[in-house]
Amino acid sequence: MKKRILIFNYLIIICAIVAVVVFGVQASGSANLAAAKETVKNYAGIYAQNYVDGGEIKSPSSVRITVVDGQTLKVKSDTEDSSLVGLLHDEREEFSNAEKGRDEVVVRYSESLKKDMVYYAVKVETGADTYDFVRAAIAVDDVNAYVVKTLPLSIFVMLTA
Repeated sequence: MKKRILIFNYLIIICAIVAVVVFGVQASGSANLAAAKETVKNYAGIYAQNYVDGGEIKSPSSVRITVVDGQTLKVKSDTEDSSLVGLLHDEREEFSNAEKGRDEVVVRYSESLKKDMVYYAVKVETGADTYDFVRAAIAVDDVNAYVVKTLPLSIFVMLTA
């Protein structure tokens, strides 16, 4: 009888430890995604403030900056893929949000980079009746890399407890 109670208690403890690790990893992933959303908004704001129509744009390797013409919605420049210049980006939610003044970050799959990205665009006035969009993007796999790095430690702690 005592062995049954002891085994039952061990099972409860193991389940609790597993639950703590799973919820911890999930919370860490959510926190990192929230931080990435804030980061992409900051980058978009900085590049929008310093944007000069026709000027060269340089960005860190982890951040993609795209400039899109506000009237035609065609790409004017892109720090990751210059072959996108001239292509239509009319069905991108981040540009619609910027056009309407919505402060929303979009997470979606990038066809050109073949991975999930976090996007945010800012509308920049370039003349009396003209404007461009400056969009910043960060790869979601960069966000999830931290969670993946912490997973082995979490499993080790779970196994040793």
